[in-house]
Amino acid sequence: MMFPLPKGAPSKGKRKQLLDKKKHPEWYKELTTENGIYAFYDSSGRCVYLGKTTNTLWGRATGSLNGRKLDLVLAHPKDPRQIKKKSVPLWEVATYFSAYAVESDDLIDLFESLLVTAFPNDLQNVQMPKGLWSGGSQAG
Repeated sequence: MMFPLPKGAPSKGKRKQLLDKKKHPEWYKELTTENGIYAFYDSSGRCVYLGKTTNTLWGRATGSLNGRKLDLVLAHPKDPRQIKKKSVPLWEVATYFSAYAVESDDLIDLFESLLVTAFPNDLQNVQMPKGLWSGGSQAG
C-alpha cells in the first residue's frame, strides 16, 4: 500500500515527516517498531528510491526522505536536445511512501533484491543485485 506524503517543503530547521502521527497512530507505531524495506514513489507511482533497515523503518526512511538527493536528467522545455543534470532532495520528488516489515534481518537483503528486480524502472540509489538473482545456480 502506498501512503501519500504530506505536501510542501519542511519548515526551516525541521525535518519532513512521513505521515501525521496524530492522524495515523497505528501506522506510526508499526513504523517505529519494525525493520524492513521502504520505498518512495513520484506522483505517477514510479519508484524512485528503495531502502532497507535493520533498525526502525521510521528513523531510516525519515532520514532518507530528508537527507538523500536524486540526480535527475532534465530536458529544456523549449529545446529537448538541451539536457542537464540536477540534484534535488528526495522530498521534492517523492509523493508516496510504502514500507514492508521483514521479520528476519537475514531476509532483508533478499527481499530488497527481489524488489529491485521487480521494479520496471531505474532506481536512483541501487545497483542490480548479484548472487541469487544473477541467474547462477545456488547449492542448497
